Amino acid sequence: MRRRMESLKRYYEVEEIVDRKVGKTFYMVKWKHWPSTYNNWEPVENLYCPRLLQLFHQQVELRGYEIVKPTPKLAASTAKQGLIASNSVSLSEEDRALRTNGFNAPSADYNSGNKVYTATSTDGRLNGSLPLGRNAELRASAVPSNGKEHAENRLNDIPRLDPSAEAVYKKFMHDFGSALLNGEWKFERISDFKFLVEFRNSTRIPRALNSNSIQQLMLKEWERSMNAVCAAKGISSLTVENFVDDEGPPPSFHFILQCIYCDSMSAPIETPFGCRCKGDCMNGEMCCPLLMEVEFPYNSDGTLAICPGRPIYECSSCCDCSEDCVNRVVQKGRQVKITIFRTSDGRGWGVKTLEPIRQGAFVMEYTGEIITNIEAERRGNVYDNVETSYLFDLDFYGDPEYVIDARYFGNESHFLNHSCDPNLQVFAVWIQNYNPLCPRIAFFAKRDIGAYEELTFDYLMNPKRGDTLRSDCVIHCKCKSVNCRGNLYSKEIE
Repeated sequence: MRRRMESLKRYYEVEEIVDRKVGKTFYMVKWKHWPSTYNNWEPVENLYCPRLLQLFHQQVELRGYEIVKPTPKLAASTAKQGLIASNSVSLSEEDRALRTNGFNAPSADYNSGNKVYTATSTDGRLNGSLPLGRNAELRASAVPSNGKEHAENRLNDIPRLDPSAEAVYKKFMHDFGSALLNGEWKFERISDFKFLVEFRNSTRIPRALNSNSIQQLMLKEWERSMNAVCAAKGISSLTVENFVDDEGPPPSFHFILQCIYCDSMSAPIETPFGCRCKGDCMNGEMCCPLLMEVEFPYNSDGTLAICPGRPIYECSSCCDCSEDCVNRVVQKGRQVKITIFRTSDGRGWGVKTLEPIRQGAFVMEYTGEIITNIEAERRGNVYDNVETSYLFDLDFYGDPEYVIDARYFGNESHFLNHSCDPNLQVFAVWIQNYNPLCPRIAFFAKRDIGAYEELTFDYLMNPKRGDTLRSDCVIHCKCKSVNCRGNLYSKEIE
């Protein structure tokens, strides 16, 4: 991996790409066998190290790394000065001491007096666990100012820097003192530490740069863990995006693909049932739906052939038909790639499709914890106090005995938003267990849906069809559809 210098006709070997600034693209280069004090910015045309550049960009994507942007406030960079930003400054005694102890030279914003200190680990590797217990004041303010306790818990999953970087961190803490750490402080770790030191009325206030990196690491890990579960069952991948705020993965939420039963109840009695069809069931006169005296639910392409409000009975392992039977749709899981994203209009998380969906196609199942109606009443009183509910009545055949609660356990459907003009509709589905009191809940496309369109359903659909998301509180509707009802009143529709 070498960098070419046309003017000198000499070659210097690149050890690492440290940073990048945009505009005319420059990269901060660490030279092999040269100390970090000789790091400097090089234009991309001077570099011939494609593997290192590729590695740097992969790390940028993974970490949410902050790219240095040029600004007219800063002077031009001078070669081999080890500056982290695009300017050259003379080093004060304090700056020289910091460099001696592992910090690169600071860059100064001449208008504000801000200084940036960077401490890079010797090998760039991450290992161990995050040391948050040492300082109570630091621990209390180590996460973004919204104070999400889940973020604080997940910090323990993020690895620690190697001992040399840890020593630099201790040096910084010693020099500036924990007494100066206030609510603006955010602890940040990627392959280096960056501390922004603001001077306000002669008071130094240390903060970390790249304040969203911990959030992005946690979202990326959350995405990875969900995809691992999906891949094991042949379900399409998903991505997670948050370009809006500092919200991380939802606290205490467990990703599951199938409903589970709460600890306080026994599973309902199963009534297994199966057909004796051969092949794909398309011509079977005695297939499961027909044995249950209802219409065959699917067309040959797997889209719906029935109207809303009609039940779906799929074939299962109890049947003699093949795995390619056209009457096996919901049980195969989501086959559409989606993104869980943070909405910009105050509706929290949402879900959008990454590909077009045909009208009548299966999209996803509503999964969660199956609880009794009595337990649902108890939980509902609690949820109404916080104006949120994930209780879904299983009331297709009358008053529900069971309810799905997706607050703490669920899949991507947990993040579907409401719309008074939705593009998804709900169907009750029975697979293998034909107990009428315990259907599965499936979302199908109500119309053709375009790629990147948000997926929504009506929280307050007809309860007599088993598709009501229960809530007794009044919530202002933010769907902005032409026929928006204004508020969500679950009691009004009973």
